[in-house]
Amino acid sequence: MQRHIFDPNQPQGAMSLENVRNVFRALFQTDLCPLRPRASMVLDDLEYPTDALAQVSWAGTGLTITKSTIKQEGSYALQAVVDVTGNRELNQNKSLKLTGFVSVTLWHRCSAISQSFRFYVQDGGGNRSYWLLTSHGTADTWKQDTITLLSPSGNNGTNAELSDITKFGYY
Repeated sequence: MQRHIFDPNQPQGAMSLENVRNVFRALFQTDLCPLRPRASMVLDDLEYPTDALAQVSWAGTGLTITKSTIKQEGSYALQAVVDVTGNRELNQNKSLKLTGFVSVTLWHRCSAISQSFRFYVQDGGGNRSYWLLTSHGTADTWKQDTITLLSPSGNNGTNAELSDITKFGYY
């Protein structure tokens, strides 16, 4: 199981519920040094009690977004069913500063085999960096990908500024 530590971007004297959970997970995993230099941050724990709350946090056109009771590596999942048109986008508006991080680890699964899609981050100026991903070769099987933030597969003209991320998601 991946170790979850603290969010170094959180203001002093305040901690989100998401990061309180991360500290408890770290302590449960006998990690007694949550303030070490190598830290991780959960972009979204996907733990939504209702479909409506999942749809408030995540957006997409041509998608049906629902919470899922399926867990992977101790984390919840979100289900996004794409309509027959395909080529859709699922995203979350969230202000992030990712300059202190080297990589992002993503878990995904698809009902079809070897489907191509992209994970992306977008900055406040509309610049977008993306990484090409492919789902597992077996339908409905989880796959883990780790992307290097400074080496995107492409962009929309200019790489996103990692210190000013305003949106991330898949398309």
